[in-house]
Amino acid sequence: MEQRAARWLADYLTREFKGRIYLGDVQGRGPNQTDQFLTRALSAMVVRYLLKCSHEHAASCVIDGNDDQDIDAVAYDEEQNRLWLIQTKWSSLAKAKIPEKELKTFTLGADYILKGEHYRFNERYRPHESKIEAIIENDPRLTLVLALANTHGIFPDHMPVLEDFAQKFGIWASEPAGIEIYTLDMLKRIAQAGMGEPPIDLDISLRDTVARERPHQIYYGTATAAEIAGWYETHGDRLFERNIRGSLGRTTVNQGIEQTLIERPERLWDFNNGITIVAKSGSLSMYGRGVLKDVAIVNGAQTVWSIAQAMKQNPANGDVAGVLVKISFTGKDGDDLLREITEATNTQNRVEVRDLASLDEQQEHLRIDFQAELMLEYATRRAEFPPEEKRGCTSEEALIALACAHPDVRFAVQAKVMPDRLWDRSGTGAYRKLFRENIKAVEVWRTVQLMRVVRSTLSSENKKLQSRAEYISYHGDLFCAHLVARMFAEALAEADKEEWEEVVLPKASKETRAILKRVIDGVNTLYPGSIASSFFKHEEKCADLAGELRGEIRAGSAVPEIPDEYIKGKEARRNRSPNLVPLIVQHGAIDDGTILEFRPTTTEQRRKFHVWAAVDPCRSRATWVNHKSAQLRWEADGEVYSTTGLAQKILAEAFEVAKFRSIRGPEYWHVAGRGSVKDIGERLRQELDNEASGSSELF
Repeated sequence: MEQRAARWLADYLTREFKGRIYLGDVQGRGPNQTDQFLTRALSAMVVRYLLKCSHEHAASCVIDGNDDQDIDAVAYDEEQNRLWLIQTKWSSLAKAKIPEKELKTFTLGADYILKGEHYRFNERYRPHESKIEAIIENDPRLTLVLALANTHGIFPDHMPVLEDFAQKFGIWASEPAGIEIYTLDMLKRIAQAGMGEPPIDLDISLRDTVARERPHQIYYGTATAAEIAGWYETHGDRLFERNIRGSLGRTTVNQGIEQTLIERPERLWDFNNGITIVAKSGSLSMYGRGVLKDVAIVNGAQTVWSIAQAMKQNPANGDVAGVLVKISFTGKDGDDLLREITEATNTQNRVEVRDLASLDEQQEHLRIDFQAELMLEYATRRAEFPPEEKRGCTSEEALIALACAHPDVRFAVQAKVMPDRLWDRSGTGAYRKLFRENIKAVEVWRTVQLMRVVRSTLSSENKKLQSRAEYISYHGDLFCAHLVARMFAEALAEADKEEWEEVVLPKASKETRAILKRVIDGVNTLYPGSIASSFFKHEEKCADLAGELRGEIRAGSAVPEIPDEYIKGKEARRNRSPNLVPLIVQHGAIDDGTILEFRPTTTEQRRKFHVWAAVDPCRSRATWVNHKSAQLRWEADGEVYSTTGLAQKILAEAFEVAKFRSIRGPEYWHVAGRGSVKDIGERLRQELDNEASGSSELF
């Protein structure tokens, strides 16, 4: 039975993806190529299922091959800020297995992506790199997917490999990584459905139901949070397949819904706009109970997702909280009506919480004081154009600056994660604590100036950094602004205008550089496994680190230096090994004619290079020539260069500069499956050293 299902699935994959899957790196023909095709086609089918995309796009997401780090495909949704990393195993006998070692490499590959070490991956990963990096930098929702042509999944003893990674990820992100395992039965159902599973039928029970017959059959009523959470638990994001947007994860609005449900469940009905459901058929009794056929939630995806998350934390409130639900029966031919309802319910302008706060009397007083006392502009409404930096600021920028300057670092973290929540004017909300009663316009303006100095200084410093330090500098801007603001809290209140502008602000810029060094050292020392994009959104961790660093500053401890490997060009100068490439040439460690790929090592280099190389893919490849002075024949022009010389030429052209200095060429050129020229040279040198010392360690 299982082998019959595998044969059926193999026929489906061949029919759907023949001619679409890259096999240029597969040697020979026969069973090996067939199995390789089916493995990659299976990856593409899973991508297509997750993204509801074309066959061509799904096939382009398959990166299986040398330097894939056991990640066979990547799938991502920029709007939902979601990333799926996929590993597949095919077996015509329905007995696919994943060794524990490959699972460990799979999670290690995921770790490389999260740390921004994209250069470790092959050329088929390149087209996706910038989009994945953007998702990683914004607190991603990550799911590990295993697709296995078997009936049992993975061995239970191997699950801890995935679970440990998922929990570790959850320390630094808003939620742990998800784990999904698709076995043969699920894979066959995905194939049979083409783009998804069969239509959803929903059992429903509403309170206070009202019915209307025109212009078509419509019902209004209230569903409990417990029931809505049950919908999502059963059907997941498939509920939203016909919505303009799926669930977006832990956005500011979604966190607000969760907070209301946990703290004030009886108010959820008042504070929420409700859920719109479209069904092609079904029936409801006068008591609001019934079954809806072929259901889609076309508005309210964020509400449903947030309720499901909150119910996991506090299920006791499930029957207390209620949400308005509107149900429209469109009939079997109601696709046009469904599209109209979806578009209309998702395109109305919504009033944001900061729009309401702009009506606060205090904001009007500040606007007047900015004009009268400082001769500056203070814009309070979204509809207003923000003033030029020298001429003033917006209330939104002021709020973030005041959050950074507050003694409690958690406000700075909130400004990074969900700035809209800072506008909460309730008794326990942040707004009144930041815009204190009788706060002066000059204090608000100086706080904004201080934050701008910090951000501007960090932007300049960030251009000198690479790897982990670059991410810490970028994502830790508001955290650094908090530490700097606390250092200058007294001067902010007491310095006169001339002293503030000519002494304090330049000194703040200098201190920002020192603070950045302390932050980089602190994160690396205390939280070495952290992901920078998520670390600075974690209140508890940031509070602990801020306490440690403030203690260092008070004690007058020395400012640590940034490690050389984090400074562009410095590590190359320190670790330059002039005999490395000649050693490779001397011993023939790389064969003549071997293809090498150019892989930039920093974020800035990658962004520039990929745009430039997309014009002509030959720009990214060279052929090895065993020659003592010039080893790379560039495909773009046929000329021969040294490893460093060609790397400098490529980056100079990509950046449109006369010369690109301070790089180490062997780090940039990679042989598929063997690593960089530097890696190959160092292994060769180690092998020779071992031979000289009598060691039996193999190359």
